[in-house]
Amino acid sequence: VHESAREEVTHKNTIYTRSELFEPNGEVTKLLSDGYAIIKIGDWVFVHAGLLSTHLGSYGDSFIQKINKVFKEYLNGKKKLTEDEAKILKGSDSIFWTRSYTNSSDTCKDLDNTFNILKLNKGGIVVGHQIQDNNKINSMCEDRIWFTDTGMSEAFGKRENNDYHKIQV
Repeated sequence: VHESAREEVTHKNTIYTRSELFEPNGEVTKLLSDGYAIIKIGDWVFVHAGLLSTHLGSYGDSFIQKINKVFKEYLNGKKKLTEDEAKILKGSDSIFWTRSYTNSSDTCKDLDNTFNILKLNKGGIVVGHQIQDNNKINSMCEDRIWFTDTGMSEAFGKRENNDYHKIQV
């Protein structure tokens, strides 16, 4: 367990460790369970770190609906994850942690596969978690994947300017 997981946090006048707050059915996960792991609007997909064709597996084009259901049930303490679900939601190459888009020479090929499986005609995938060196929103693969993490958090050091960038979808 990472040292920060043992850090104590006070929430609603009760002292918790971070790991207690974020475990299934924890106080913070109850709040997060109202959200979605992935959102699809038209032909645009929004996901924290990325959506690889390997994530889609046997789910096919119903992946987003199914994984959002699994995500909510897991956060609410109503489901134990299968090995495949744990890889998709918690693994080092999961939809929340992957950095494959910026670390792979096959990004555009994998993106083509993902678009085909999800039946995305146009649009793209918008991700965070992959901090951009130039502190700007960037795209790859003919604007089919957009990287929106500009590293504005002071956890990554002080910024020289506070310019904000936006993408219009």
